Amino acid sequence: MASRIRTALALTVWLALAPAPAVACGPGAAAGAEAAFREILALWKAERYEALYERGYLEQRVELPKADFVRLMRREDRVLQCCWLMVRDVRVACEAGAAYVTATIGYEVSGYLFDGRAWARDSAPRDVEETWRLLWQDGAYRVDLYQVLGPSYLYYERRPGIVRRFDFPRFPQLPKR
Repeated sequence: MASRIRTALALTVWLALAPAPAVACGPGAAAGAEAAFREILALWKAERYEALYERGYLEQRVELPKADFVRLMRREDRVLQCCWLMVRDVRVACEAGAAYVTATIGYEVSGYLFDGRAWARDSAPRDVEETWRLLWQDGAYRVDLYQVLGPSYLYYERRPGIVRRFDFPRFPQLPKR
């Protein structure tokens, strides 16, 4: 009897701690996540930052005031490219209330952008393959506001006079031979 209880308890703990497997979305869920992602990017492109803020994770909206989000978005470190260049090659995978949207995003950079290999500072258009985690909260897919802000968040002033600065990584100079 005691061994059955231990076995049942071990199985329960194992099932609780085991990560949920990533599964492919059904056609309806994948289409809904992709449509929500495209809508979020359209709000960004149209500079409707207040509406974009409302599509953010609920817990982030508690810690990041709307006025600060809008101010940082107006820095325009990264602007989405136009039309079909904005988002391409979209793939969606689901996992327990979240959709992971992987796509090629077209940016026009006027500040810093991490393209997967290095930080770039220029004004050239860049295509970056990114994965965005959309959470299903309060009846809609919501996006990570800090990922939307990107490098602009690094300059977020939590209190007046205190500015978060970020020194982009500098690689050591190699000795000359």
